[in-house]
Amino acid sequence: MTTSSKILKNIFLCVAMFYCTAMSFSQSDSSMYVTLGGVFEDGFNAVLFDTDSNLVFGGYTSSQNGNGTKGYLVKTDSLMNILWSVTYSEYSDASFEDVVPNGEGYLAVGKLLNPSTSYDVLLAQFSEDGELLWDKHLGGNDWDFGNSISPISGGFLITGETYSYSENADAYAAKIDENGTLLWEKTFSSEFNELFNDGRESGNGLLMFGGEKKLDNENSEQWFVLTDNEGDVILERNYGTEGTNILHAVLADPIDETYFILGEIYNTNTESTNATMARLDDMGEVMWLDTITSAGTTKWLNAEIGRSNELVCTGSILDAGFGNQGNDFFIKRITRTNSFVDQTTFGTNNDDHPEHFIRIANAYIAVGRTDGLGQGQFDALIIRTRNNGLDENFSTTENLDANSDFFQRIEEDTAPDSDFYYSGITNELYFPADTRTYSIYSLLGSKVMGSTVNTRKISLNLKPGVYLVQVNGSKISTKKILLR
Repeated sequence: MTTSSKILKNIFLCVAMFYCTAMSFSQSDSSMYVTLGGVFEDGFNAVLFDTDSNLVFGGYTSSQNGNGTKGYLVKTDSLMNILWSVTYSEYSDASFEDVVPNGEGYLAVGKLLNPSTSYDVLLAQFSEDGELLWDKHLGGNDWDFGNSISPISGGFLITGETYSYSENADAYAAKIDENGTLLWEKTFSSEFNELFNDGRESGNGLLMFGGEKKLDNENSEQWFVLTDNEGDVILERNYGTEGTNILHAVLADPIDETYFILGEIYNTNTESTNATMARLDDMGEVMWLDTITSAGTTKWLNAEIGRSNELVCTGSILDAGFGNQGNDFFIKRITRTNSFVDQTTFGTNNDDHPEHFIRIANAYIAVGRTDGLGQGQFDALIIRTRNNGLDENFSTTENLDANSDFFQRIEEDTAPDSDFYYSGITNELYFPADTRTYSIYSLLGSKVMGSTVNTRKISLNLKPGVYLVQVNGSKISTKKILLR
């Protein structure tokens, strides 16, 4: 690496953002839609239902306090009345990817930008009243991300990815106790990049992981790993075809020693991404495979065992034949033997991106982000289904009228002219208003893109990785971005 590229690698620009937040409601005959957020990007990545029948949502906000992205935790009652909300950022950039109950409070995991411009796996323990009790950092000296946390015997299992221990990204797993004390930490690596999106404990005491394993710079496979309770690998399986294939969720069958895996797989014939779920035997062999083929992008992100031991899956779909225009929430129920029960889509006529869902009583709560409601580029979105949830056989799309009496639209504010940031959701790079030229470099110092600027934003079509963006306007500014 050249001296100049080393200097560039250590430059990180924190963009000032102006505070503005709002909450909006909308209802159809059977569903409630709630958005929270301001003029920038906000979203929820996780939701839990506590023993007091309250809901806790974890995610991020770029609209508050005018200083980068912050971890965002919101607690409501079961009717969506806000009890409290808190933001977290020890430095300048943080987000919560998952949250679980811990004692009489809540434990969130995510990422945090540290003063050396590297990311750490973030652990933050909050009381039931939203007070920060303690926070801790895991990982090495480079970029480390926490993607999920789940309760296991003797503590909690954390999964994610790390750039700290080899030249490429490695899958990351750690076990902590209820006080956040690290019990063990493991990385899983090969020649190219790997990551874990989910990790849970199976019924037979093993730990199971799902994620993505790169085969080369162009192709990856769905990756399923079983370990003992110390994180030592017992079984490893890869699934997929040519292109990008990812597992987002793993689940143990409560009846026998089999597993469910859910994610996305690239269809080389239609050049589209399809949602896949499969049931595996105890050796990781596929017992059955279910694929949803669409003209756009479809993927499963989460699942749970529902009533009558049925598999309830949630994900996203971009296909006008299935739902509204744009990206929609997608929920499907099937039996353990892969017999169809029902399915439905929820969403606005714009893009709605789900991340997680849970069942409460006779309803379902789904969370994510939307650009179809509220006032920001993306707002944190909560959808509560009809009171009888998925127990009723339904196949119609839930349409939302943004002009209905239940929804008061907030006029969108424009971003300040000095805005310079990358949106990982839309894969777009936004320039300051006075930008004349831009250049994008790899961490090895090679220029991969660059041109004069005649628009405030451009779409990026680059391989996943870390890049440095330099803009030349009234002053030279540099920003480090991660494409995933």
